[in-house]
Amino acid sequence: MAQLTESFQRFEKELEKKLDVAKGMGLSKEHIDVSAKRLGDWLVKETSPQSPEQVLLKQMWENSTDDERHAMSSVLHKMIERTVH
Repeated sequence: MAQLTESFQRFEKELEKKLDVAKGMGLSKEHIDVSAKRLGDWLVKETSPQSPEQVLLKQMWENSTDDERHAMSSVLHKMIERTVH
């Protein structure tokens, strides 16, 4: 369980860095969320899940509408901002 927690914390830190870069470039929250949705679309098509959590996320993504995927991207963005900052 500790390994999973550490892995997720590294994931959060990496996302925080990417968000800081995007904001530093002047990108809006909406632009960042749209880009995150595009990344999610690519990840589902081009990568294989490596953990049960990733399998769940892939299944959620594949069974969601575009609006729901956009919402998931937006929630992840908010979660990272609130957790890390």
